[in-house]
Amino acid sequence: MEHIVSSTIGGLFVAVFTTPLDVVKTRLQAQLQSASASTSALSPVAHQQVQLRGTIDAFVKIARHEGVPQLWRGLQPTLVPQVPATTPSFPA
Repeated sequence: MEHIVSSTIGGLFVAVFTTPLDVVKTRLQAQLQSASASTSALSPVAHQQVQLRGTIDAFVKIARHEGVPQLWRGLQPTLVPQVPATTPSFPA
């Protein structure tokens, strides 16, 4: 039982610490794709979104403009497979 609890807690910590990195990575990739797909530098989409210039800049701007909780957007769907996937790893 002790192993099950510790592996579940470990899985939760991994998800909590890596979700902000996934959010930033996804935003940077989406920005690159939308910039390459846009035909004009003056497109209306470019004016509506905050331009992210790197990982640290993305963390700061997401927290400042959207709020710190947005860095954990998508945590719940990450936890759904994480807990059942890590729980059997220790007892086995």
